[in-house]
Amino acid sequence: MINRAPLKCKECNTEILTRTAIGHSKYMEFAFPCPTCGIEIRFGMDISVENIPFKYVNLVNADWIDYKEDISNVVVLDGESLIPISSANNDFSPFIATSMLANDIMKFHSEQSKRMQLVNSFWPELDKSIHFHETGNKELLIKAFKEQGSDTNFDRNEDLLLELLNRIDFYSEAFRMRNDDVDKIMKRIRLAEILSKENVEKFHHEIINKGIHKQLYSEMNRIRKAWVNYYSFLAPIFNVFYWDGAKHDIKGYTICQKRFHEMKVFYVDCYETFCRYSSLATMLEGIILLGKCSIPRGKGEMTFEEYWKLPNGKKSDILKNLPIIENIFVPYIDSKLRNGIGHHTANYSVKNDSIEYSNTSSHGVQNFNISYILFCEKVVQLYIQLETVFLYWEYTLIEDSLLEKKQRRGLKINS
Repeated sequence: MINRAPLKCKECNTEILTRTAIGHSKYMEFAFPCPTCGIEIRFGMDISVENIPFKYVNLVNADWIDYKEDISNVVVLDGESLIPISSANNDFSPFIATSMLANDIMKFHSEQSKRMQLVNSFWPELDKSIHFHETGNKELLIKAFKEQGSDTNFDRNEDLLLELLNRIDFYSEAFRMRNDDVDKIMKRIRLAEILSKENVEKFHHEIINKGIHKQLYSEMNRIRKAWVNYYSFLAPIFNVFYWDGAKHDIKGYTICQKRFHEMKVFYVDCYETFCRYSSLATMLEGIILLGKCSIPRGKGEMTFEEYWKLPNGKKSDILKNLPIIENIFVPYIDSKLRNGIGHHTANYSVKNDSIEYSNTSSHGVQNFNISYILFCEKVVQLYIQLETVFLYWEYTLIEDSLLEKKQRRGLKINS
């Protein structure tokens, strides 16, 4: 469904016809420059049940006007599709322009639909189950699982944990787009267990006793809870993973929903947690390479605690000495971007559709910019990789007996 709504710029009186696709999320927010004076015009669309079918809200720098046939300035807005930049102001359908670009169109639409269903329907139920498990409310946890389609009796606490882990896997797997990294992580975990099971168990107990395993688990679930609020307008980025990169380039597209001030907080949270998850990987590499619970550091070694306390931006220096896992982590640790947007120097420029930020060092101030869509791509890539390295938490911090049972069990989900 497309809704046409004309408005007039408050600064220069330019009349603009907006053509906005009605999406699936409860709220969408758009920003674009006035075609004449360039000032940012912004408005939201509230699609909550109370406002059927929708309501325009939060209009900035413009006024709504009556529809006219002769408005020449047309802005096409689709919050859930990529927008070809070359056609951004023409009367066209972004969905039609991009939905057929995937190498395997059926696979793309099927998996994209599954992710949307997981975010909108599955996650809220999983979130409740996680809460009941963390608060020890066994009765409500069993009730939740039964309502979600489970036919297990749950006579033991072990059964509840297995059910929860399987449901987390079911959700998480849909956002892991890099099978090579998944395979590599699983091989390194198994190799560490084969070479020195005693040290893996020692590490396992150290992490649990220090409460680090619980901290990492809680952080990941908070990030997932935030992710479901952003997925609807970041979903277009997933198109890229199904494209032929030689034929299509994301730089030729944009995303209509401009939500940078929310996104920058999410990016920093993902960055910090991602770096902390690397602590698990480096220790396993130490067990493999050194045969003990110690992390290789150039020509020397360091303890887990030393690595954990290391500033997150510095962790990539250690990871670069571990070539097997370097590419799992280092490409996603962009400390300049993290510091730039984390220190409140970053701004979104609607005219250039880019993020402008700066870093200050002993050499002075360095100014940077990144297009909005490339920033959004970095957010998505980082979240995907965070779901991928979550495997380190799961497969190094769960007792072997549970893992064996978990791998043998299926999962019954209500459709």
